[in-house]
Amino acid sequence: MIPAINLLPARRVEARRSRRLMWRWAMALSAVCGAILPVVGVMRMNAGVDPALGEEARESLRAQDEAQRRLDALQAEREALDHRAEVSAIIAARPDWTRLIRAIGGLLGEDIVLQQLSIEPTTLEGDAGEETTRTTLMLAGLARDAVGAQALVVRLEGLGVFESVGLLESTRRSTPAGDLVVFRLAGKIRGDAR
Repeated sequence: MIPAINLLPARRVEARRSRRLMWRWAMALSAVCGAILPVVGVMRMNAGVDPALGEEARESLRAQDEAQRRLDALQAEREALDHRAEVSAIIAARPDWTRLIRAIGGLLGEDIVLQQLSIEPTTLEGDAGEETTRTTLMLAGLARDAVGAQALVVRLEGLGVFESVGLLESTRRSTPAGDLVVFRLAGKIRGDAR
């Protein structure tokens, strides 16, 4: 059995960890400001009672206003972080195909030009009526000859990511650069490789 490949880039995992840490700090600062504001509010209410307080009362009011501005800024930052977390959750639920695409790019060589690459989900119905979603990689491009296109099929099978890779079409076409082979191929991606 082929082990599962983690297609999440380390950069994305680190970004997720950073967002969580920022969210915790924002929550802690919100709690501190939330504890300070009632005290400042009481001080503000009592500020008019004793005229001797004068400057201290004004300083307390300024501190309260500053604390409220910080709280508002932290609240806005927390909302932005919540939005980023939601977007990250949506993105994390989708596979990251960059490593597979890079590997395919390394297999092309100088005799093959890739014109189109698409990843298409295919829903299959099983014997018991349950539906299974499989992913198919579709490639289209140009090769110098039919042997180059067939060699790409063999190289893709050697990656170990595909259940099967098949050449769907291979036709010779005359171009100003000479005769080339236009090909289309499909590879069914293994279920555990996603």
